[in-house]
Amino acid sequence: MLLNLVSRHAAELVKQQYEFAILPTTKYQYYPVGPYIMMQYDDENKTDDILEEYMISTEAWTCSCIFRMTHLLPCRHIIYYRKETDCDRLLPKSIIHPRWLLKTYRKLKSKVTLVEDVEEAFEIRDIKTSSTTRTKSQNEKFRELQVIGKQIAEIGCQWGTTAHATLTASMVQVLEAGKANNCPLLRQPESEHPRSTSPSLT
Repeated sequence: MLLNLVSRHAAELVKQQYEFAILPTTKYQYYPVGPYIMMQYDDENKTDDILEEYMISTEAWTCSCIFRMTHLLPCRHIIYYRKETDCDRLLPKSIIHPRWLLKTYRKLKSKVTLVEDVEEAFEIRDIKTSSTTRTKSQNEKFRELQVIGKQIAEIGCQWGTTAHATLTASMVQVLEAGKANNCPLLRQPESEHPRSTSPSLT
């Protein structure tokens, strides 16, 4: 059925995610965090204490995992959650990004026009860039933010319930600001020497 909607390459990518998601041995724990769903991979053989966590939006059916962020295709976390919550279809057309739909390819192909001859003369020039700063790839930016997010989680999990709830609410606000393409600014106290407070660990 998926082959009727997307290219064979896209179908193969989704197939790998689908097959993992429906395995009887695949287990995720999930719980709501504000308007999102936090997914934690339950692996009994995991030797370290760092959990694999991903955040799903059930409104737009997006996920914070690298596969969904880079390929814009349904990932194993979305498929697993839809399976566990008894959605009518695991892979409906509505959760597939338009860039992968065959009808999008056909529409673009019909608009492509080929120019065999150059109508006007041109010359090639070197263009000096105003900045030498290297542009980071999407994966690099994702990994940097993921490291910071895990550090916040490692600290926050040691706090008391009230402090943890406050931190979670603040992170949700930061996330909402990011979704709106805004960069939240953290304001320092007006005093010359900001006072540091340690949340209760109980």
